[in-house]
Amino acid sequence: MIPEDVAQKLKRLRKSLPAGVVSASELARKAPAVPELPDMSRFVPGEVRTGGEGTCFVSEEWFPFDVCFGNDPLDSLRHLDSEGLIQSFGLKSSGASGRILFLDTETTGLAGGSGTYAFLVGIGSIEAEGFRVRQFFMRDYDEEPGQMAAVAEELGDCALLVTYNGAAFDLPLLRTRFVFNRARLNLTDIPHLDLLPVARRLWKPRHGGASLSFLENKILGNEREGDIPGSLIPTLYFHFLRGASPRTLVPVFYHNRMDIVALAALTERAHRLHRDPDSIEDHWERLGVARFHCARGRYPQALQVLRPIEEHAPAGREWQLCVRLLSSLHKREGNLERASKLWWRAHAEGEFDPLIRVELAKYLEHSVRDFGKARELVLEIFAHYEVEPDHGETDEVSEEEEEVHYDYSEWSLPKREALPVYRIDREGDEEDERADSALLPRWTERFARELNHRLRRLERKLGSPGG
Repeated sequence: MIPEDVAQKLKRLRKSLPAGVVSASELARKAPAVPELPDMSRFVPGEVRTGGEGTCFVSEEWFPFDVCFGNDPLDSLRHLDSEGLIQSFGLKSSGASGRILFLDTETTGLAGGSGTYAFLVGIGSIEAEGFRVRQFFMRDYDEEPGQMAAVAEELGDCALLVTYNGAAFDLPLLRTRFVFNRARLNLTDIPHLDLLPVARRLWKPRHGGASLSFLENKILGNEREGDIPGSLIPTLYFHFLRGASPRTLVPVFYHNRMDIVALAALTERAHRLHRDPDSIEDHWERLGVARFHCARGRYPQALQVLRPIEEHAPAGREWQLCVRLLSSLHKREGNLERASKLWWRAHAEGEFDPLIRVELAKYLEHSVRDFGKARELVLEIFAHYEVEPDHGETDEVSEEEEEVHYDYSEWSLPKREALPVYRIDREGDEEDERADSALLPRWTERFARELNHRLRRLERKLGSPGG
């Protein structure tokens, strides 16, 4: 109980409060003020929709099939089906029927974790009337429950989800946001195609970059107008939250929309290359498709993709890399005659290739028994690297024990490319140094050991150690 003198003093203080100032108890009894969210529809076509226990802004745009996206007609998207894509790219089917959905998010950062929000989620789908892009936008943080509920509902009948770097970024982020907002959808149950590794394999060696907007220009021939760098998107959203006009976000919606259409068009192009090898005209694409099959043990399919190389004239290092892989496949099948024809042709007509010379030296030593010519080829490799061979004495061991089984016939990308670099892969348009620039392998201890082992064995067989 408050003493009487204290109560009287509080009463006098309340009377002396300036106009407009209220006490804390009176303020607590009032209903909280609900801030009025900005009207996005004045600048972006769309409407506010209710999802779950909240709302979000949803924009929808159609792209008719009778128009082209760059050089590719959008009508080709009609031929995409979930089962065909699942089979082409070796995915595990869920057995459920539904649509192919193309997803891309715009976020408050690339760090991931519970502090990163997907404030804009775009989803593209192939409909009877054309290609439709729906974008789910939260105008403030309290709209996230409604946004996530609407996104989960849109993904509910998905038979295949296609993203670009989604395995490393978009899907883990959405799973976190779904958990936070109690959205009942398990993304792991939906078959997922991340097109980024496919695009790297097919197009990065030739063009030097693999960001979505970069390949949209290089592969599809589409030039965006009015686009913004992806690195600026979080900043624009934060400005919007602090009171900037919704007009600020118009380029963000455009960027997300174009990413989704480009993703669909590139998916169709990649699917066509894997489904119909006869449609491949570029040797880099041929090499990428063949490597994809080899990585999954589909050697007959890889042979089918690479066989036209035997008919083509040498045309740069891409031809030579295809020859490396094709000859290794012939060798794997025990067809040394066809493999040796390719090795001799690449040796005579192609660029200097030490790995082809290694294969020829093996062939000459073990099949033809021409030790002198095999030794010449090995010495050519030493001379090219300007390294003196090691003629030191070694213990006598059997040929099988001395053989170092090092497969040089496969071409692999540098280790740097295998790392998930989010900033470059998602948004960077700069051309990286071409992955194919090093046709020559680096001179490593293992490479030197293999060559020295081979040279010493050949010299013993010739009876002339040291030359």
